[in-house]
Formats: sequence, C-alpha cells, structure tokens
Amino acid sequence: LCGKLVKESLRVVPKTVRQGGDSKQVVKESAHPYPHNVNSSETMSFKGAKKLIITFDSKTRTENGCDYVCFYKDDTNSEMWGEKYSGGKDGSSSNWPGLKGTPPLVIESNKFTLHFRTDGSVNDWGWKFTVKIITDEFDMTAIPLHEMATSLKYGLGSLSEGFGTQA
Repeated sequence: LCGKLVKESLRVVPKTVRQGGDSKQVVKESAHPYPHNVNSSETMSFKGAKKLIITFDSKTRTENGCDYVCFYKDDTNSEMWGEKYSGGKDGSSSNWPGLKGTPPLVIESNKFTLHFRTDGSVNDWGWKFTVKIITDEFDMTAIPLHEMATSLKYGLGSLSEGFGTQA
C-alpha cells in the first residue's frame, strides 16, 4: 500500500484541479417553437463564478444562418464569446456548442449577454442550453513544492503509524 501511495504521489500533478461540489448548473431556453421577429438581449451574471461552460440540448434547432444565438462579452454587444450559433432545421448544418462534435463554449468570465435574433419567416423548436458555473478552481503549480512534500510526509507517517498498531 505504501509503495502504491508513494508512486501515486510522484505522478505529474495537473495544472488545475476542479473540486467537486463547487459548480452549479442553470438551464436557459427559448419558447418552443420560438416566435418570428425576435431581437432580444439579456445579461446573465453569476456571482463568484470563475468560468462558465455552455452546452446546448440535443433538441436545439433554428433556421440556419437566419435565426441565431450569440454570447456577447458585455451589454455593448461589440465582442462575442465564440461565434453566432444556429442551424439544425430540417437536418441543416449547425454549430451549437456541445453538440455533434462541437466542444462546449467556455466563457472565462462570470457573465455574458445572451442575444437571440430571428427573422420573419421560418422557425423551429428553438434552443435550450445549460450553463455550468465553475466557482472553485485553483492552480496546483502555485503550491510551493516544500508544502506538498510536507503534506506527503505527514500522510505517509500517519499511514505507517496506523499499520504499526493493527493486530
């Protein structure tokens, strides 16, 4: 057991670690089906978030290129996180984050402005996405090596003491 523990402690430490239980999820969706002639924006802010991860639901479909969702960095609508997302109607191509091999959209902020725009002719089911809110992330490389070594030495000492007292 001690050999396995030492071997595990010597492996390469990941640069970042996400601690369990410190993320929440929020779901946001359009009407189903969505209406014509929509031009809406909504700023969404998540207190304490370090990062937001956007993944769309597999039912998401809009008219390709004409009806779209985008995520602006702020309410000036001048810079986007990612690109304009649309498509999927009648099997058309689509670029929804988290679907069909497209990676989720990672927003390195605690907020974004959601913009939804549709034209006046064709519509479909609409969209639905989940925001995974990452609140606790730290850089393992920021921990001094001597602190890691001290923790490891303490842990191994506690284990060996425990084995010495067992019958």
